[in-house]
Amino acid sequence: MTIALEPLNRFETSLLNTVEQALEVVDGVPGLGLALDTFHLNIEERDLPAAIRLAGDHLAHVQVCGNDRGTPGGDHLDWPGMFDALCDLGYGGQVNIESFTAEALAVPMSVWRPLAADPDALAVEGLAFLRGLTGRNLR
Repeated sequence: MTIALEPLNRFETSLLNTVEQALEVVDGVPGLGLALDTFHLNIEERDLPAAIRLAGDHLAHVQVCGNDRGTPGGDHLDWPGMFDALCDLGYGGQVNIESFTAEALAVPMSVWRPLAADPDALAVEGLAFLRGLTGRNLR
């Protein structure tokens, strides 16, 4: 079993914000890895593909969304660069879309406008975009 520690942006915590900071905690601890989230990386890292590469063998999980927590691909993130970095690492784990379109989650996450027409549209459009990047089927 691997427990994955996720660095969060500075507006949510002051504990671990960058991949470099999180690596100081997980390095040398068996069963402890990193969960990287494109939303938080976009705020804290200057070069997202470099941050992913820095995680190296510690990368245990990847969560994706647009820079505004919306649909992947409808934003300014360097998606090809990030997926190249995942390929460079030989990452074979899951890539999950994490967004907050449900009203119960939107308010606590400070999402004050619709991020997609509905949760199903976000999932369908996001998955189509991600499949186009990988050239393989994602779950």
